[in-house]
Amino acid sequence: MKQYLLLFLSLSFWLSFGQNKDKATFKTYDKGKVYYYNTILKDIKAEDAQAAKPKPYKRFKVALKGQKFPNKLNLYKTAWHNPPISQGNTGTCWDFSTTSFFESEVYRLTGKKVKLSEAYTFYNEYILRAKEFVRTRGKSLFDQGSEANAVTRNFKLSGAMPWSVYNGLKGRKFHTHDKMYQEMKAYLMSVKHDNAWDEQAVVNTIKAIMDYYIGTPPSEFKVNGKTYT
Repeated sequence: MKQYLLLFLSLSFWLSFGQNKDKATFKTYDKGKVYYYNTILKDIKAEDAQAAKPKPYKRFKVALKGQKFPNKLNLYKTAWHNPPISQGNTGTCWDFSTTSFFESEVYRLTGKKVKLSEAYTFYNEYILRAKEFVRTRGKSLFDQGSEANAVTRNFKLSGAMPWSVYNGLKGRKFHTHDKMYQEMKAYLMSVKHDNAWDEQAVVNTIKAIMDYYIGTPPSEFKVNGKTYT
């Protein structure tokens, strides 16, 4: 009888203990108030920064002291142009400078002020570079840099669109292609390594990478009430 009683009491205790579940919640911590972050890691990072002395940043520059240059615009006749737009952290000076030239030419010939999308041009240029990479089996250069004639080539092949409908910034203040370019380059290197020369698959992947970083150009847009595709 005592054995049954002890068994009953043990079972009751075990069941009651099993019902007392621990509770936990997610909590957002302010790292500035946590000792590990604001004291330990802060000191470690400070020591590391002091130990790793940065290399001097040297560049070869022409000594311009004492030189005189025409730097007052009001003394000269100037041609109309849009305010310069920063190319940011990209190697697309060829695109921005040439596009600005064409905008000024449009104004000179028609009197109309237009702002064209540099992003639409370098979007299509990356695609052309990827196709050439496939055609040459990885022997052609896939890079950010190019020349002025790349703009005219893309205008002829893909046209142009206003900056207002596609600027390639995707919410950023400045352009940056570093991560996007590195990802595209790594992908193309894998294509070369695997000998996977499927042009359509390569183009689709390059587009997907660009769409993620700089957005997708619209398939159609309107200018002065007219729809373009």
